[in-house]
Amino acid sequence: MKKIELMRLLENFPKTYYRLVDFEKLTGQSGITTSKTIERMIADNLLIRLSKDVYVRGDREFNLIKIAQELYSSYLSLESSLYQAGVINQPPFVTTLVSQKHSKKIKLGKMECEYSQLSADLWWGFELKEGIYQAEPEKAVVDMLYLQSRGKRRFQTDEWYLSGLDKKKLDRYLKKIALDFVINRTF
Repeated sequence: MKKIELMRLLENFPKTYYRLVDFEKLTGQSGITTSKTIERMIADNLLIRLSKDVYVRGDREFNLIKIAQELYSSYLSLESSLYQAGVINQPPFVTTLVSQKHSKKIKLGKMECEYSQLSADLWWGFELKEGIYQAEPEKAVVDMLYLQSRGKRRFQTDEWYLSGLDKKKLDRYLKKIALDFVINRTF
């Protein structure tokens, strides 16, 4: 299949990224033939390889966080959300997300993603903002505390700025998951 024909087929593709299996379904070609076509398209800047078997169109803008969420069903939380909410003042080195799947780290383009596993009963407290699922600041605090209580994360709360958070919501969220933490901060 010619590159131009494949680009036309990608026009109506429902995802913002592509995998080898997606190209195989679109073209009806085998993996080796499709891989060679993909390599040629990368060389011509028609495709960009974000990681092994994850590609985006070279002529379109894309959002790496949204792709990270689609690849591994997740929402932005932990240090990434706390930094955006002003609870912590140092930006994280990696983009932090939570998922119901196993914890793992991946690299997408120049962005490193760290996924932490949460159980299904903790899958709440996030909202869609500009196409990105993101934890409310209070839920990001709860996610951090929950993971620390399970020995999955270590951090200090003494430099957290919690005054901008909704204290009632935070208390309600903490009670919802039965965590009796005392945060040494006044609201």
